[in-house]
Amino acid sequence: MIIVTFTNLTHYESVHHSTNLVHITSAMAGLISSRITYLTTAIIGIIILGFIWKVNKGKTKKVAKSRTFGLTQLYPDPQKLADDDKEVVDIVAIHGLDSESRTAWVAWKIDGQPESGGVHWLKDPHMLPLKIAKSRIFTYDWPAGVGRDAALASMFNHSSHLLSSLTVTRAETGTTTRPIIFVASCFGGLLLAKALVVASFPADDRYLNILRYTVGVAFLGTPFQGTDKFLHDLTLLRIAAAVEAGEESSTELARYLRHDKDREDLDELVTNFCKLRNNPKYELPVVCFCEQFPTNFQSFVGRLHPDIGKALGTKGSTVLVKPHSACLPGVNAESLPVRHNMLNKFNLPHNDGFMKLSSTLQKFAEKAEEVLERKR
Repeated sequence: MIIVTFTNLTHYESVHHSTNLVHITSAMAGLISSRITYLTTAIIGIIILGFIWKVNKGKTKKVAKSRTFGLTQLYPDPQKLADDDKEVVDIVAIHGLDSESRTAWVAWKIDGQPESGGVHWLKDPHMLPLKIAKSRIFTYDWPAGVGRDAALASMFNHSSHLLSSLTVTRAETGTTTRPIIFVASCFGGLLLAKALVVASFPADDRYLNILRYTVGVAFLGTPFQGTDKFLHDLTLLRIAAAVEAGEESSTELARYLRHDKDREDLDELVTNFCKLRNNPKYELPVVCFCEQFPTNFQSFVGRLHPDIGKALGTKGSTVLVKPHSACLPGVNAESLPVRHNMLNKFNLPHNDGFMKLSSTLQKFAEKAEEVLERKR
């Protein structure tokens, strides 16, 4: 069984190049809907000024740490002899947009205090490995940037790479018939939905086993009806700045964050996934989770210009993915007492969010054979 998890869009980087305001403003105009309100336009303009202020404040470009894309086994230790009789479920954790595996699943022992040390709940012996001991846990790293150095791959390409990685690993380890459970956080849920839809294509059955052996999906704050408008606009700002600075960037993934009526790509994806989920041939048990607490926008815009906070006024914080957006039709949402970027981070075994999520995963695992029997 494979449990795949995805994370949220919370990491923002600055492009340290001198940038022309007129050019960036023009680029933004082509990315943001013409029906945007005057007030929003003013706010975006201030954000652009703030971005340029930040860019010109420091010209030193950060050296990116090397990353290995694909699957990485966390538990049990891959250096130790595998116990095939023990491992009856595979757990694969996949981060979401603008994130990476090495930080996506780590929570500080004391929230807000990095010096307290981190807890990686996917491999900590007191966390998920204890709850589902008969498991093999992986992370899956993919190029999920949206601004500087963003991959130019389409949603289809990203989802196909996920399916390919899972298929190859399962074949090489002789585990092609193990059940799979996915845990998808924020945008990662959309990537997962796309991957499962692609796996169902009748013209290409290479990935059909991934769909057949999926016995549970837990979505964590996935924006099935788009994200908060501020987050979408800020993402477009980063893309526009990257383009103006001559960096590789793409609007492909950002299109799936739209919150307005012009979200054809997102609506089509959700519709196709819901049809797939309701098909008895591909039964997909699903549980959706959403955040209860708002995210403070100052943590984003505070990195730019100090006047931006004033421009935002009372809208300094909001729930990034509203409950109605975080839930699929016909699926009840389980709310967690956290802000959005903590839906995928847990620091203690008795953490309320971890207890609810791990309990859901345990139930998926316990009922795996029943689900597979009904699919046969």
